[in-house]
Amino acid sequence: MRTMLWKELRENSKWAFLALLALTAAELYTLSSPRQAYSEDFRDLTLCNSAFLLATAFGCSAIGVGLALVQILPELRRDQWAALLHRPVSRNTIFFGKVFAGLLLYAGAVVTPFFISTVYVAMPGQFAAPLVPGMLIPGLSDLLLGPVFYFATLLLCLHRGNWWGCRAAIGLSVIPIFVEHLIAGWPFLLPLLGALVYLSAAWGAMLSNGSIQGQPRAARLALSLVVMIGAETAILLVLTGLEFLPKNASAPTPMPYTNFEVGSDGQVYLATQNGDGTNKLTDAQGKLIPGSQVEQLRQNTINILPLSWQFHGSELRDVYFEQSPRTLANYLLELDEIQGKEIWYLLRAQNYFIGYDKLSRRAIGICDADGFKPPGALPRPFPHPLESSIMIFRSPRLFWMGSQVYLLDFPERSVVAFHAGDEPIYGANPLVPNYLTDRPLYIAAALATQLRLFDPNGTPLLSLPYPHDPRVWSSLSIGTSETGDRIYLESQATAYPWITGSDLKTPPPVFLDVYDPQGHLLADYQHPQSGFTITSESWTDRLSLYLSPFLPALAGTAYFNLFPSHDVVDGEELGYFTLPKPRLAGVAPGDLAILFGLDALLGVVAFAWARRHGFTVRRSTAWALFVACFGPLGLITFRLIADGPTRVRCPICGVKRPLPTNECPGCHRAWPAPALTGVEIFEGEKAAAITGPDDTAYSGQETFR
Repeated sequence: MRTMLWKELRENSKWAFLALLALTAAELYTLSSPRQAYSEDFRDLTLCNSAFLLATAFGCSAIGVGLALVQILPELRRDQWAALLHRPVSRNTIFFGKVFAGLLLYAGAVVTPFFISTVYVAMPGQFAAPLVPGMLIPGLSDLLLGPVFYFATLLLCLHRGNWWGCRAAIGLSVIPIFVEHLIAGWPFLLPLLGALVYLSAAWGAMLSNGSIQGQPRAARLALSLVVMIGAETAILLVLTGLEFLPKNASAPTPMPYTNFEVGSDGQVYLATQNGDGTNKLTDAQGKLIPGSQVEQLRQNTINILPLSWQFHGSELRDVYFEQSPRTLANYLLELDEIQGKEIWYLLRAQNYFIGYDKLSRRAIGICDADGFKPPGALPRPFPHPLESSIMIFRSPRLFWMGSQVYLLDFPERSVVAFHAGDEPIYGANPLVPNYLTDRPLYIAAALATQLRLFDPNGTPLLSLPYPHDPRVWSSLSIGTSETGDRIYLESQATAYPWITGSDLKTPPPVFLDVYDPQGHLLADYQHPQSGFTITSESWTDRLSLYLSPFLPALAGTAYFNLFPSHDVVDGEELGYFTLPKPRLAGVAPGDLAILFGLDALLGVVAFAWARRHGFTVRRSTAWALFVACFGPLGLITFRLIADGPTRVRCPICGVKRPLPTNECPGCHRAWPAPALTGVEIFEGEKAAAITGPDDTAYSGQETFR
């Protein structure tokens, strides 16, 4: 093992060093190029910069492929592979010697550039932004992509077969792993599992010299999974290509979209955008506003801003961030002042604020549970995670935790803290009539059972019970007039089950209630909930459904039956709309039955196919069950990796027969003797069993020259 390890390190260290230089240059370039420009995109900051993460993802993958190729391709030429396998060591030693050396070279080529980039970002004065440990997670997870591509390349090179069959499936199988790693959660688990599967399959290919026969069971299971993923990727690529084919079906006409608009004079209008692209504006009495006045009215409307999306659950923003670990807002919340000289951040894990000067790029202070402190002071984090207002660009900035509200004025270094009540806050916002107003007129807080209004100093002004059931109308928006004498509360249902079509009642309407600062209802308006177009299902959609494997569809159906959505259950219990029959995991119950029938039929085909090729009844049944569970993917996998007995054509009857059998299943005769060449010499009983060209037996006394 040691000799093999040193051989690989000595031969391939130069390639790893070149990869190290290239990746270091790419990462430092992506970090330094946007340093002077401050993007408003919260995903573009230092180690979470999208360009930097693209460099790490694609760079690590390319290095993994390159190292595997330079390790294995030279050994496959001419007789070098035979010379390698005939060394006085086992194939396990050869394989793992190459793997250990390759992983050591890979680690040196990718860890060093990432460490240099981290040090560069952490140096004071380089960036007007902090470096928190969580920001290293996306880049570190990209380092694990290299082993996935490394082992996949080894498997691709070691496997024997046609490039349009099993090898093509192996090559395509890395695409979904790479894509899912970039867009999904679990940043470390997916590449680790992928690397382990490819390692097992490559190890089996090494032990069997590239053939499927003779591999350990774990290696064959890993190869089956790889080929199945590759087959699914091929099907998805074909279906995607079919989407570009011309279609005769006309596009559905969009349904009208309606929303409330409030003028600066307090008048409520109903704005409707029709499916043909035309717009109209009507007043509360239904009178159409002339087109010449529409633009002027819309330039003088007040802001009705989102206050809360849902109650008794996490905000949609938190759910989105938790499922996107590459998003910077998981670790930092940027609070950039408009035309300001400083920038502040909420450190989410540490739960306090830190500010930087944009010109010097150095820390200027912190803000924690004790208030504002100079840079370098020992922080005392807030006791609970802070939630932020939707109006994060407005000063003072509004944050809350539980029922405690904080109004933070970073330029003035002032803090106003007060309790909103005995109930937890589900949403809060400073109320301003328009974006030109510097200071809020009110502070609105949505509690569990009521809406509360405060002045900018935290003095309670109004407690207002919700006019509509918040379990249904849980999407709240709020606004105020320029003088503060009117409060506009818009209530909308957040669950939209009617977009799936079929068996639906009229969806809940949208309400706009107008109050004065004392809580008196002055007016109320409503309009029907805007509809949604349902695109008719195309033939490619049906084809995609019936090519889906039955077992995952059944598992998804069972999961969603056991764990339904809370919003849907509340709506169904209250009776405001009728839910359609469940289309769970994309498969309706009727389609699930059709899918079961198709996959069961494919299982029967696989059983007959296996028996025809000489499989035992037990193995044929196992493959039939596998195909019945995974449908077309299982059938493709069966045909690509099933290692049935070698079959040759019988020289007597012409039927293909397994080579190890003594009797042909077609003519029930034994293998005929090979043709004699005249140079054979047989003696005694050996020659008695030999027949001549005319099927006459020899006596054993003949000598052939």
